[in-house]
Amino acid sequence: MKNILKTVGIILMVLIFIFIGIKSFVYYGFTTSDTIETYETTGGSHMLFIFLPDNDAIIYFNDVVNNKEEYVLAHITGEHGTHYFKNIWSVNSSVKSVPSIFNFRIYPKNVRPVSLEIKIEKKYINGSGDIVFPKIGDTTNKNMLFTDESIKFNGMWMNKIDTDQNFVNLLLEKLN
Repeated sequence: MKNILKTVGIILMVLIFIFIGIKSFVYYGFTTSDTIETYETTGGSHMLFIFLPDNDAIIYFNDVVNNKEEYVLAHITGEHGTHYFKNIWSVNSSVKSVPSIFNFRIYPKNVRPVSLEIKIEKKYINGSGDIVFPKIGDTTNKNMLFTDESIKFNGMWMNKIDTDQNFVNLLLEKLN
């Protein structure tokens, strides 16, 4: 009886390692929607994250208190986290990192983590004060959380809002 239980335990452990090992090498690339999606946070400062088609985004920051406006056009590549079961996900710390057992995280229900690489392509600044975004050409890695109606970026929850196409066109015009 002991040998049977020991064998069953070993078989279960091997199956779990095979499941985790195979699933960790499945790649789900991140792509932006064909329609523009806008997310917003407010407070002392106003921030927008605007996903554009072709894996581009505008990240907009307006510090109303200090009368400063800064935004960037960025190209985004990334991959969705791997969901195992319940709230357990594996999310790489960067897009180019190797899957590891140390990448496991527990996230709330209905949250989808994504590992993104954000490369700054263009930048606009109006006003003075501290620089918010990296310089043109810099690349940063961010893990973002997505729900159906919000995202979490840099520790801030941003709610999905209707896109103001005229405002997006104005930002793109100033960036060019």
